[in-house]
Amino acid sequence: MGSNCSSGQTHKDRDSISTRSEESPSYQIAQKDTKKEEKKENSKNNSKTSAQSKATVNSGVVLGVSKVDPAPQPAPQERSCLPSVTDSISAGSPGPKGKEVEPIKPLTSPDSIPSIKEKKIVIYICAADSQDCKVEKSLLHSEVYPTLRDKCRRASFELHIVDLHWSLQDQTAEPGELCLQELSRQSENYVIPVVFLNNHLGTPLLPKTLESADFQMVTSQESQRSDVLLKWYKLDTLAQPACYRLLPPSTHVPGLKVLCLVLVQIFKVLNFTHYTWWDICLQSGDNVVRDKALGEWRKEVDTILSVMLAVFAQELRDIYLTTVVEQEVQNTVLMSRELAKRCVWLCRGGSKGPEGTSVGDLELKRRLEALQKTLKNELIDNHIIHLMPASNPDYSQQPEYLSQVTTNLSKQLQSIVDSIIEDHETKEAQNTMKCGLPMYLLKEISFHNKMGERIAQSSVNRQVLLENMYNSPSSLLVFYGPEGCGKTTLLSRLAYNSTQSETKVYFRLVGRTKKSSTLIQLLQSLLEELSPQRSARIHVNATKQGKILVIIDAIDQAVAWQTTWCNEYSIDLEIKSDLDSQLETILQQLEIIFGKEQVEKIFALICCAKWGVQDSEGQLWNEVSEIKARKMDQPDSYEETYNTRKLEELPYLLIKTEKSALKLTINHEWLLKKLCATDAQQVLDDIYMETKTVDTDWLKTFIEVNYEALCYDGRQLYSLLHTYLKDHTTTSLASTWSKIAENPPIPSLIKAEVTEKDTSGLNQTDSFDILRRLPNSQNFVVSVRTKECEISVWDIAKCRRVRTLKGMPQPTALQMVDDFKCIVLCNRELRSYDLDKGVLLCKLKGVMNQKMPYFGLHDSSHLVALSRNRMYVNLMNLETGDLVTTFKAGEDRFLNSLLVSGDGKTLVCGDETQKPFPLLVWNLASRKLLYDLRIPQHEFLSHLSAITHHGNYVCCVAKEVVENTPNYLVVYDLQSGTLFKKWKPGVDCVSVEISSKEGCLVTGHVDAMILTSDLVTRNCRSRLKGHTSPVDFLRLSPNGSICLSMSSHLKDRSVRLWDLNKGTMLAVYTPEEQVTSCELTDNWVVMSTKGNPNLITLEIRGGDFVSGEIGESKYGTEEGFKLSVLEES
Repeated sequence: MGSNCSSGQTHKDRDSISTRSEESPSYQIAQKDTKKEEKKENSKNNSKTSAQSKATVNSGVVLGVSKVDPAPQPAPQERSCLPSVTDSISAGSPGPKGKEVEPIKPLTSPDSIPSIKEKKIVIYICAADSQDCKVEKSLLHSEVYPTLRDKCRRASFELHIVDLHWSLQDQTAEPGELCLQELSRQSENYVIPVVFLNNHLGTPLLPKTLESADFQMVTSQESQRSDVLLKWYKLDTLAQPACYRLLPPSTHVPGLKVLCLVLVQIFKVLNFTHYTWWDICLQSGDNVVRDKALGEWRKEVDTILSVMLAVFAQELRDIYLTTVVEQEVQNTVLMSRELAKRCVWLCRGGSKGPEGTSVGDLELKRRLEALQKTLKNELIDNHIIHLMPASNPDYSQQPEYLSQVTTNLSKQLQSIVDSIIEDHETKEAQNTMKCGLPMYLLKEISFHNKMGERIAQSSVNRQVLLENMYNSPSSLLVFYGPEGCGKTTLLSRLAYNSTQSETKVYFRLVGRTKKSSTLIQLLQSLLEELSPQRSARIHVNATKQGKILVIIDAIDQAVAWQTTWCNEYSIDLEIKSDLDSQLETILQQLEIIFGKEQVEKIFALICCAKWGVQDSEGQLWNEVSEIKARKMDQPDSYEETYNTRKLEELPYLLIKTEKSALKLTINHEWLLKKLCATDAQQVLDDIYMETKTVDTDWLKTFIEVNYEALCYDGRQLYSLLHTYLKDHTTTSLASTWSKIAENPPIPSLIKAEVTEKDTSGLNQTDSFDILRRLPNSQNFVVSVRTKECEISVWDIAKCRRVRTLKGMPQPTALQMVDDFKCIVLCNRELRSYDLDKGVLLCKLKGVMNQKMPYFGLHDSSHLVALSRNRMYVNLMNLETGDLVTTFKAGEDRFLNSLLVSGDGKTLVCGDETQKPFPLLVWNLASRKLLYDLRIPQHEFLSHLSAITHHGNYVCCVAKEVVENTPNYLVVYDLQSGTLFKKWKPGVDCVSVEISSKEGCLVTGHVDAMILTSDLVTRNCRSRLKGHTSPVDFLRLSPNGSICLSMSSHLKDRSVRLWDLNKGTMLAVYTPEEQVTSCELTDNWVVMSTKGNPNLITLEIRGGDFVSGEIGESKYGTEEGFKLSVLEES
């Protein structure tokens, strides 16, 4: 209907940002006396006390305020007990002392959470003349969009097109405001503006407001035609300063109804959006009456515009007169540099512009040229697509032109989509690192914070009440009252007022998201935010920093929303006292406007959708049966990305239409896909809706028992099933699934039974400190328990000890020489033991450095070890324990690491004396220093390094000395001593491994990402996602094709296996407690968890995984011992 106005260009720009048809910022309602208002409110409340007591009262919110003072003594911190091989420098070196894990602090306020966008891309079409560019727009919809949608689906993104210009030709539905409202609503997503602007600017709009001085100037200079202005503009005395406002078209043209925005508001509340309702609005009434009303309104608009054009100077024309496309460009390209970089402008040459000589035509031509110049200056050159069809006027029949449009649009939009996906992944990693919380929790917190902020902005001033609430001596406050009384608004203000203090705020609105749809999920997200380390003492950990404020609110905004609707669009809706009556009134109005059949159809679509209807679904589907058919025909996944929408909605839809979705619920393949795409709670929701049976009860119990692990990663399904079914096979479903779990359809980690239990017992903090596989046999591992002075050999398949040695003093590191002989660091002394016979072979001479007792194997008879003073390396004889020779790099050079290649021929050490730190490389065969490797202004973090088996390449993490930038990786070719490659991933690296077989470098990073880089092509091979904490432990299988990864942080206890050849995840397992040590063979994963007296052995089984050859399962000789106690202190 019109454009906004203000007293200057700045005001006009601000008006364009507005998402509602409201006054310019310079025109605000006069603030009322707050004290008087509070008195009136109190007296009103007192007079209505009896009436409210009779009304239905609901418990709306629960507000918990904790005032626990900081504890005088800090609680004991968890220790990282996991000895990483890369951190240990060599397999024989002891792991560094467990670092105390820094507890992640809870977020202090809603402002601490960054704004996080959803994985949703919206192509917003800006069109000056919809009919003039209908061919190009049709190609975008039919040819370009499907390809882009498939691309987005593979990256777990939604893609929608918003086109409000198909039928907006009559300019009666406030098209400018509708477009700006939609732009504002989509601002939380990734918007790609696509401008179709040729040689037509579109129809000018009437200004929404006029300053008093400007209005009086127009009426005085055009006194003969001032009646039309006085007819349509009314003085608003409540604005500051006073102004004249444009009345709705239906005020003087009864045949018009401003309904389009009303429908948008309704379906916003119902979580449903659709963009072709203007067509329904136009088709719902009588065509003759409608056409007559439109013609009458058009004449009035032309008259008002002619008056303004005759009187206004160019400056005032720029302020007051505008078009839809100008407003769209203003609010995209000119308001946001980010949107300007994404904007694409398609211009078709050869079309003629306005040829009229009237004042209106000349004004439109001038504005068109200015807009085109603006787009040329602001947009990227290759985003401006200028195409020239043949001279034939019917360009829609020119295949070459149509092909050029499709190709150019596809190329530019695909490039933009790729950059959006890449930027989104980078920002997610940065936000996870910054906040120390997983992304799904950050999104949940961000949504509730933004929702609460919006609600708080619409509240009245109740500062005294807020301060009383905030300083209340009670630790628990309960707010209750009827719907619409203002509970949510008040608590939102409370949450955002407290952000100015040191109070930590945790704010949740019940039922607003998937994660808050049930009480269990809402409380779970709160607990994760309160205690990211998943400590059992959540309340104590959360309040160590001071005061916390937890707000949980059940929101109901129906009455407040409806009041806004009525005041804005003058639609007569009587406000009811209860919600049911109010909804009934709204539905009656909708049926009058659109017809009962249309309303029934739309609400049927909404009611059969669990989480609402997406934009594109509303445009394509008209019947519930059509939705069900389309969903069942859709694939369950797009390559490696699951079709989350189908997996979420189809069971709910089947239950609503067929009364049961049991054919999906008890299908293990469907269950696996749904767990991977969503979480365990949504599976439980499906089960709760089914008719109760023995099978559904069994499945519900299984999901509840394994809830945490299944929520973390659904690919653990068959591993968890195999363990659970050992004691729970009472139903037919369980019997069927037990056979499947024995040979699962995907690679899984199947837990072996413990055949011999340890009766000695461990306390909650004791565990196995070291696990080592044997060099030649993959059926056994060696464990070390330092406090118990014990070394054991375990049969992996049977999960039992076959040898145990006790009595050696404080074993802290172990290196296997062969399957029976090993070197053990006892206190600061190296000793050689025979594990088969259980005897001490010899003690090596000398003592090790206390802080850096590093050593590695040279061959079966010799080892190299860092000397006590760290100035040289000793070569020791394992048979006699004597010193053979020493290696020294120079005078007063202190070594801080030791790394030996798998064949024992190459030695790499770090030197902390020289600045910056260099790497020293020796040839152990010739016993000569080969290279002194340095990078100017950089130092090597030699504790993060790895070397290939034959010593051809060494990788080490390097860091700049001067600038505080993320570290990066350097690889040296040790055949020539030259720099082979630098990799700069942009985030700190915390673990390194090299696979000689696969020819790749594997690195773990603080953003929970694992990167594999090819040593031949020198390119990044794959990015492995799945962890939620820094990946600081990597271990390769003996054949080098599988990588095991884990994190020492308590937030992520899971162990993951990766296929390095395919660049995909192989299997995952989440133990009940923190992992303290772990080992990997070609077929087995062996781990120790805190407080568990036995090892956990997991067989890699199922799917396309091919098990390696299993050798002899007997360890040593027949006369070997079971338990040997060494006679020494």
